[in-house]
Amino acid sequence: MKIEKHILIAEDDAQDRKFLKNFFNEKGYKVHVARDGLEAWQLFQMKKPSIVITDIKMPDMDGLELLKRIREKNEAVPVIILSGVGTVDNLIKTLRLGAWDFIPKPIDDLDQLIQVVEKALYKSGLMVMAKLNQEQLLKMVDQKTQELKREGEALHNSLKRQKIIERLLEHAKQEWERTANALSEILGLVDKDYILLDNRLLLS
Repeated sequence: MKIEKHILIAEDDAQDRKFLKNFFNEKGYKVHVARDGLEAWQLFQMKKPSIVITDIKMPDMDGLELLKRIREKNEAVPVIILSGVGTVDNLIKTLRLGAWDFIPKPIDDLDQLIQVVEKALYKSGLMVMAKLNQEQLLKMVDQKTQELKREGEALHNSLKRQKIIERLLEHAKQEWERTANALSEILGLVDKDYILLDNRLLLS
């Protein structure tokens, strides 16, 4: 079964937006496009894309605010900055906010763009798998802990019952000995026909 890859593109330039949409459609992606950061944020929440490509300078909400909101909601979704404002300060700022990569415009090498996207998706997939494995492992540990706890409680209750029985037997023995010691005459145990069972049980 082929998993459909969704990509969200936030770009205020209509020509660039159309070009990127057609390019990624041809590469087999399902593409969602937004004219600004606010529309992109709404689409992100509705469509849950696999990856986001965003410009920095956009109306209503810029790419940095979009990046910040996406990162707060889901750290596993790659966000790639595609911008003509390619200063070092912008690069550092976007990386600190959690961008996975920064590609300057205009795009000279489309192969590089698709490689960056595919690499980001691969890394994201590994992160998701690692998280699922971790959750499964934690679930197994919790399950085993509960089992051991139940076994421990059962063992504790069994030992507790055994100690109660031992105390009752000891108490009965002590009562018997006190009763026998209180008798001044010779005492023996007999069966229902009054036959002496064992002369070793005679007490005086």
